[in-house]
Amino acid sequence: MRNEIIQAVAAFLGAMGKSSIKQVREELRLTEDQAKDAVHALVERGRVVKTGRGVYAWQASSGVSGSVAARVWHAMLINTPAWTLDDIARQAGTTINYVRRCLVYWRKAGLVEQYGQRSLPEGGRIKLFRTTAKAKDYPNPSVDTPWAPDALTVQAVELIRLLATGQAARIPKDCARAQALCEVIAQELRQMNTQHAAAQCGR
Repeated sequence: MRNEIIQAVAAFLGAMGKSSIKQVREELRLTEDQAKDAVHALVERGRVVKTGRGVYAWQASSGVSGSVAARVWHAMLINTPAWTLDDIARQAGTTINYVRRCLVYWRKAGLVEQYGQRSLPEGGRIKLFRTTAKAKDYPNPSVDTPWAPDALTVQAVELIRLLATGQAARIPKDCARAQALCEVIAQELRQMNTQHAAAQCGR
């Protein structure tokens, strides 16, 4: 639960650029302790900086969190002979999109490769991956790709902002934007559900 709150706050600050803890708490419907804990965690990770009394700004140039990347890499190493993105995300305590960003970088480095596909119970197939022989020489590879809040979380935060501020109710274009966000979020959640079903089937 704490990781999800931190991710949501990161997405909110990433979308807003700068915000107070009070605004974070009100917009995301968090308790004061939850908002403070999440913001302070992001400060410790170098994601945000304090710019004034109770005001924090997003650091757009931050890199990928080493601790999260390390958990992702460890999960990839111990899951044999193959794994899905959902498998790794669940075990590393992060999102599928984050794992996908790591995967892109490590595939280019020759540390990870696709390893067949798994049939889904409702039809279709999902990709499987595995670490390569080269991976054993990299106990904790770095990830140099820029870190950004999870796209789905950013979209959800934007939707919450449009609804919570009443903009969707007052402004036609914001109402249309909110509707479009609902459709995008619903599609992403359907894909997640498919991946979860595939993971359950493979156990």
